Amino acid sequence: MLLDRRLVAWDALHRFLRGRTVQRDEACARLRHALQGALSTLPGGFRGFIARGPEAPAFTLLAHDLGRLMSAEPMPPAALRGALERLRALVLTDKDQPRQRLAHRKADFRSAVDFDAHKAHVFALGPAVQDALAAYRRDINVVLAHGALELFTIARREYRRTLDKHGLLDFSDVLERALALLEHRDEF
Repeated sequence: MLLDRRLVAWDALHRFLRGRTVQRDEACARLRHALQGALSTLPGGFRGFIARGPEAPAFTLLAHDLGRLMSAEPMPPAALRGALERLRALVLTDKDQPRQRLAHRKADFRSAVDFDAHKAHVFALGPAVQDALAAYRRDINVVLAHGALELFTIARREYRRTLDKHGLLDFSDVLERALALLEHRDEF
């Protein structure tokens, strides 16, 4: 698809990537740092958030993921992404907006005090997780665009080599040569 649009794709990819270099590990480290910061600023901190949470299997999985996130141990990108998705489901809507209502019922909590505390935590985490998710998506788009540019470079070189080997021009080549001729029309 990029080869079919190579007259514009090359410039578009370079414009998008202008001055941006992010590696996957760097994107993951930024996300982890942002989530750690958001969880640390909660009243009672991360431990208070977990202690006041609902008694539900999904929250137990989230608590395990967040415990790993908050520790010093390395966290593989897939595990980090899993933690992000579980936290996102808890504090954001399907449209990635901060929740106005909890996903859990009051009956899922040990007490009304835990319900109220958890509600405050979820509402406080929403905007921070929304920002972290948006920044992570921007970083991952840069990582993917660099990968697409690399593949495009290889494909373009091989495609050009094949056309040259057979002495062929495709439609894009004809357009490109016509434009070059028009740009130099004063010479004729």
